Amino acid sequence: MHPDEAHVWQLDPTRVAGREPTEAAAALLSPEERARPAAHRDPRAGHTFLVARGLLRCALSELVPEVAPAVWSFTRGPYGRPQIATPRCHTSVRFNVSHTRDQVVCVVVRDADCGIDVEPAGRTVDVPLLAGDVLAPAEAAVLAAAAPEHRSEVFLRHWTLKEAYAKALGVGMRLPFAGLVFGPPTTGAPRLDPAAHPEGADWQFAQWVTARGPAGQGWVVSLALSRPGGRELRIVRHDRWPTCPPSPSRGHLGVQM
Repeated sequence: MHPDEAHVWQLDPTRVAGREPTEAAAALLSPEERARPAAHRDPRAGHTFLVARGLLRCALSELVPEVAPAVWSFTRGPYGRPQIATPRCHTSVRFNVSHTRDQVVCVVVRDADCGIDVEPAGRTVDVPLLAGDVLAPAEAAVLAAAAPEHRSEVFLRHWTLKEAYAKALGVGMRLPFAGLVFGPPTTGAPRLDPAAHPEGADWQFAQWVTARGPAGQGWVVSLALSRPGGRELRIVRHDRWPTCPPSPSRGHLGVQM
């Protein structure tokens, strides 16, 4: 795994379907992970969780092929951020996962903090209710200038950037979103306003909206990466299941693409 690269996977969990691939995905997980889908009232949400965890393990093993997917174990930081516990020689590898209905995203990088978030671009949002808690005044002005039919997506562009940054920092919703000021995310690579956030020079952001399919649905994806030594990371995007070694006695995960 090259230290100057951040690898991002994005896929539709409904393409991992059927009993055999689902059981293969479950076989990669820890007992605690395997138990969690049963806690979801919606079987589809449970399936998405299972796919997301299987994707993470396989992504890690594609980049660190000497470690089989089922061998990874995880712990949580002070505010609950998942991180690698073992193998201890690979704890410099960082990751983050986000999923929503019909979409899973995962980022893996070495020696850098990372956060990723995904939301349906067409999601209906109560913008007046949420904007005051999420947007800084300059961002609210950008939102107000947008056409009414685009305001939910503009809001989600800001929301996912802040969510990704909070996850990269490892503080989650403890970060005061309205105190963060991003430049308009539709103009080039997003960035923190340098006047309000001198620390923004230590961070790299990216955002994209996936191509909309026949049903008109796309997804807003936002990525936050710290800059180790101030260097820019190359973002490598994948829309396939990771290639990784099989776990002993576990078999491969089949994916319908």
